[in-house]
Amino acid sequence: MCVTFDREYVNYMPGKFLSEIQIDRPNDRFQQGKDYLTQMVLLSTCNSFVAARCSGSVGVMMMADKFEHTYFFNLGRYGVISLD
Repeated sequence: MCVTFDREYVNYMPGKFLSEIQIDRPNDRFQQGKDYLTQMVLLSTCNSFVAARCSGSVGVMMMADKFEHTYFFNLGRYGVISLD
């Protein structure tokens, strides 16, 4: 069985943090947080995990007992700031 989540996602805007971007709906910050945590808990109960390398994936890995199979997309680093 494959679990997917049908929800509205935000468009990434360079120079903004995800927490600064909202969807036009009532109580959006709470809803986004609740949706995110619900998805993490559901994903942690699976036997396989395919995801990007990000903090949410680390959270799912910490909640799960173990996964039989894992694959992580290496899409680079998010929010890299040059110190030059």
